[in-house]
Amino acid sequence: MDFLVKGRIESINKDFFSCINFTDFVLKAYQVGIGTETEISTIAITASGTFNQTITSATNAIKLKLFLENGEADELIAESSRFCADDVIDFVFSIDLSKSGDPLYDKIYSGVNALCTGGATPVTLLPTLSEEELADLACLTCFNSRGIARLNNAIKLWLAFVDFEDGLPMDYVYPAAATFCGEFVGNPSVGLAVFFVLERKADTLHMALTHSRAQFNSILQAAIDANEIDNILDATLLNRLEACRDAVLFNTNDDGAYYDAKLIHLSGNTYEIKSNLLDAALDTSLDKVIDDGIA
Repeated sequence: MDFLVKGRIESINKDFFSCINFTDFVLKAYQVGIGTETEISTIAITASGTFNQTITSATNAIKLKLFLENGEADELIAESSRFCADDVIDFVFSIDLSKSGDPLYDKIYSGVNALCTGGATPVTLLPTLSEEELADLACLTCFNSRGIARLNNAIKLWLAFVDFEDGLPMDYVYPAAATFCGEFVGNPSVGLAVFFVLERKADTLHMALTHSRAQFNSILQAAIDANEIDNILDATLLNRLEACRDAVLFNTNDDGAYYDAKLIHLSGNTYEIKSNLLDAALDTSLDKVIDDGIA
């Protein structure tokens, strides 16, 4: 039986993807039997995401499957239900690109990086661009302004922390915290991804880091589950984030930060106790702190 298969692919995530590179997709038709599906044809996709092709099946039932080219193994993005004896099929694939392929952060970073020239990187380029130039960049990369803004804000927070770590006043920074902060700065690919997530919570560095260990874990895990960032979460990263938080919030020279942390810092306890106190204060209500015997 002959089928005329036509339709289009569209993005349903307008928050980040204003257009789609359709050359990355493969559309296949399958003839349906009793408990079987057999590939019978690859359907051409135009540059605008439409398709229109006649295919022939040995049975009167077919199914369509849309794949994203992903190295050796193509990733199934979406599939249709069975079409039974319909000689003309008009179908729309509505897809959310943030859920498929590389994580959202990697997509945006690599898209911007591909347009960098003269030795520039997204880290060096984005902070120098005007709002109009950022809008141009969003259009050229097919990411809308929100996605570019998130990456730009993450870069600003990262650079702010790098500058902060470079000038750490040792009268309030504890050696263990300083070591972990240095290790965090030494891994910019992870640090940028972290701030890509944390920037949604705050506009400033101390606000971005005002979280307990459990909150860091929850926020980052949710981003990993949503395919926003790669799975970078482990105990080492949480140790480093706690230390970075402590270094920023214990800074008595910063009048804009979390004041309870200043009081904890001025106590006569060891750094470990101070860090635990701050973590408990950020993580729980006062009742929970008392129940744990900390307050």
